[in-house]
Amino acid sequence: MIDLGTLPEDSSSNAYYVNSRGQVVGTSEDRQHMLIGVGEHAFLWEDNGPMVDLNTLIPADSSLQLTYAVAINDRGEIAGFGVPSRRTTAAVVDEIIHGDCLNVHCPVESCGLAFLNPPYDWTAGEIRSERTERVFLAHTYRWLKTGGVLVLVVPAVHVRECGEDPCLAV
Repeated sequence: MIDLGTLPEDSSSNAYYVNSRGQVVGTSEDRQHMLIGVGEHAFLWEDNGPMVDLNTLIPADSSLQLTYAVAINDRGEIAGFGVPSRRTTAAVVDEIIHGDCLNVHCPVESCGLAFLNPPYDWTAGEIRSERTERVFLAHTYRWLKTGGVLVLVVPAVHVRECGEDPCLAV
């Protein structure tokens, strides 16, 4: 086990993912954030440290604060969460996509890692209804580079419903 430490002025850190190159991502936070279970600073740790606050890698005037880094692929592309005005969004360090997923248009094969947390429900269509998870997947899967990683968050209580949709069946 390796002690990754914390970012300056923080008292706690949690690692969430390690890639095959030994790069670690997670969150570092002060005691107040730790007690309420909310991340404060997304970090990257590599080459025996020190931690790098991922917020130092985005524009200083960004309205987004990166709070959690939850995955990193072997190309070093990081997925995580940020909070502008108390709203959770998806983030990729080399390019931040901030907004409603269905209103975002990315070039085909432009992302190495996508972390999607769609609403869990049925859409009401004129011809047929379909799972919103499927709508999100159909809209975003083309964004992934060949060999990219897609993390689609679906709570266990909805997995059966998703499995009943023939377009999402594994």
